[in-house]
Amino acid sequence: MRVATSRQRGKTYRSVQICESWRDPARGGKPRTRIVAPVGQLDRFRPQDVDSIIQGLLRVFGRPSAKGTEVVEGKDFGDIYALEKI
Repeated sequence: MRVATSRQRGKTYRSVQICESWRDPARGGKPRTRIVAPVGQLDRFRPQDVDSIIQGLLRVFGRPSAKGTEVVEGKDFGDIYALEKI
């Protein structure tokens, strides 16, 4: 997922896009980004809209709902773990 910025007629627009990265064999395996689905303009989203999108995607793909889930404690170790494994 990314926020894309574009300018048209002197105005800046920011939109949310669901993207995937892939390597193009026709261009020597260079990484490319493909837009899977445009979500909409960023300034038009409210917090409840984001929750609705997340719940809808979970439902469509048969994943359990995240409602009622609470993070009690979290540890920041992913970057260190990744460096140790390299």
